[in-house]
Amino acid sequence: MIGYKGLAFLSFLAIPLMLVIIAAGDAAIISNVGLDKILAAVPSNPITLAQGITIAAGGMGVGCVISADVSRYAKKGSHGFWSFLLAIVLVNNFVVISGSAITLATGTPNLPQAMVVMLILAQWTTNDNNLYSTTLALINLIPVKKWILALVLGILASIAAAMGVVDNFVPFLTFLGTYIPPIGGIIMADYFLIRPMVHKKTGEYRYDFGYGTEYDGVDVIAVILIILSGYIGSKIPGIAAINAIIVGFVGYFILAYGCSKMGIKYRFGKKKESNTGY
Repeated sequence: MIGYKGLAFLSFLAIPLMLVIIAAGDAAIISNVGLDKILAAVPSNPITLAQGITIAAGGMGVGCVISADVSRYAKKGSHGFWSFLLAIVLVNNFVVISGSAITLATGTPNLPQAMVVMLILAQWTTNDNNLYSTTLALINLIPVKKWILALVLGILASIAAAMGVVDNFVPFLTFLGTYIPPIGGIIMADYFLIRPMVHKKTGEYRYDFGYGTEYDGVDVIAVILIILSGYIGSKIPGIAAINAIIVGFVGYFILAYGCSKMGIKYRFGKKKESNTGY
């Protein structure tokens, strides 16, 4: 509701405390259970490597796609890049590995139950960004004040959580790992190929931003390819998330480039950036 400053306040407060709690939990587990037993533990219902990658890609795919919502406030482009890279490679991996160790040591597949204290802090620093990005996306469809939409969405999400939506967490991540990665593939194709080859824009000038800037409302090719790429990626051999990225990347380049050369319109409507952002 407060905005970017609110996100920053919660992060500065919760992240250091969360890392201390995780480190303390890891130390307690290793001393009481033993590292050898943790490494030798086998889940009761193991999944395949491809399934594991798809589930992991579900969370990471969303993070990559919406990271610009926050990193756009960085003082330099390199700040956004390095902060996101370090957060994913160091902090996120530390949290995931610690969560796995705690889950194996406690013998419960219920990660929230095994890491309830850490999860509370993680809610602050993850779901606040999710809520922020969701509000930014829906504000273009629902013309109300941003803080009101954030409040309503926060209440609805809390109700869904109280009703046990976490019981479907793994299927949800699998769904995300199938249909979110194509968005990343489409964005990369547009950034690296379509912008310089069709629009003749390179470097930092590939896109225009700022108050009063007009954006295309709907990219029909992108919308269709998100669904199609996810479906195809899940049906062909290999890892669904990687397949979907490749199909989305190649498909968008071919269709967008072809339509542009033939003069076929595939982007419709216009959206103008307000003084508080798009």
